[in-house]
Amino acid sequence: PIDLWVTSTSRIKPQYSEQVSVGLVKDLLNKNYTLSVEGYYKKMRDIISYREGANFVQLESNQDAFTSFSEFGWEQSITTGQGWAYGAEFLARKKTGKLRGWLGYTLSWAQRQFDQLNNGQKFSARYDRRHDLSFVTTYAPSKKITLSANWILSSGLNYTIQDKLTVSNYDNLFGDLNTNTPPSPIEYASERNNLKGATYHRLDLGIQFHKKKKKNRERTWAFSIYNAYNRKNAALYYQTTEGFNPNTVKLKKLSILQMVPSFSYTCKF
Repeated sequence: PIDLWVTSTSRIKPQYSEQVSVGLVKDLLNKNYTLSVEGYYKKMRDIISYREGANFVQLESNQDAFTSFSEFGWEQSITTGQGWAYGAEFLARKKTGKLRGWLGYTLSWAQRQFDQLNNGQKFSARYDRRHDLSFVTTYAPSKKITLSANWILSSGLNYTIQDKLTVSNYDNLFGDLNTNTPPSPIEYASERNNLKGATYHRLDLGIQFHKKKKKNRERTWAFSIYNAYNRKNAALYYQTTEGFNPNTVKLKKLSILQMVPSFSYTCKF
């Protein structure tokens, strides 16, 4: 749930990337409208990730034993690899008039590969969102009022969840245990980012009231609603058992920041 930033060392090289992009922009109808298309390809090297089962916060029960950051051995808890990101972006924009805005669409791929993760195979990055569509518009019926709307639709993020390993598979992996009691099923993640989250979408609405003051001053009251139709987008997924049966596992999601109203006051001088 958190991003951690650490310095490069003699063992951990700095991350770096190379990117190539090409695009075309065209103005239409006396430059009132603009159409653009762009393609890009990005290669990332020496990117870092946690090793399997590693946890940055691993304090012992006796916290006095932890005396300095260097004792954590964080370099042993991470591994380095490479990544790729590529795709195409399309944008249509209206730049003049009372009604303005744009419509944008991105088709993209993002992949990672680590020798010590996912059996060395490529896997989709957490933020590998295949489709991303955004619609933004503003309407000013007068100099004193501005209405705005912002609608976003995108593919869900990727998550790593554990799979239940059956007893038969357990035996195949570990051989005959020479016991009359079969081993209990264990949980493992068969592949990195093996779950594609639900599609993300939301609508934001706003209204602004402007008023010119003396000496070129201007004040603005703004009221807005984030996620106006209260879409329960997933912040994360987790697994839980139902009742007392450990084999009955259900996947649930946690949603935060649902409908959020806000207001602000701005004074320019």
